[in-house]
Amino acid sequence: SSSGSSKSGKKSAKSSKGSKSSKGSKSSHGKTNHGNNDGYKPHYGGISSGDDGDGGYPTTRRALRTTMNNRYPNYNGDITTSGSVTVTFPRKDVIEFTYNFQGLESGCTNCGVHIHTGTTCDIADEVGGHYYSVAVIDPWTTDGGAIYNADENGDARGSFRLTSGYDTYSDNLGHAVVIHGQDGTRLSCGILRTRNLR
Repeated sequence: SSSGSSKSGKKSAKSSKGSKSSKGSKSSHGKTNHGNNDGYKPHYGGISSGDDGDGGYPTTRRALRTTMNNRYPNYNGDITTSGSVTVTFPRKDVIEFTYNFQGLESGCTNCGVHIHTGTTCDIADEVGGHYYSVAVIDPWTTDGGAIYNADENGDARGSFRLTSGYDTYSDNLGHAVVIHGQDGTRLSCGILRTRNLR
């Protein structure tokens, strides 16, 4: 009976320790626009929450950022965008994509902004298509929530979350971000670089 009580005590302590660890990895964020992804449950493997795969650096403290002041290569239209994109990793298998744009088409509705496979903005053919794993359906779509809506002045500001299958800092570092116009035209391109949050 004494032995059984001891085992039970150890099991209880282990359970309590695990619960504390889980609580410690929970992150807190303000309200965001989650597009159509509210309540989804990522179902494939990845790193644990609190680790971006680069030696234990907390995912909520590391970010990627790019300015969107460069025209897409070979784009010769009248639209000249500016602004920035910040990408963070609030929990396992989730990207949070935050944008602040100016100079867009007035009233552009459900227009796309995506991370692409390429790692350059110098050659149009090398920017590539949407960046996602074969383990998931392309999330960089209107249905996936990867959109912005510009006001009458051509400004857009907001955020969305999605799961691309490449959801860590390392996966996305150096990749191209592309702003699309109302008809899908590629307007602007920027490369994601390191930004450590404090």
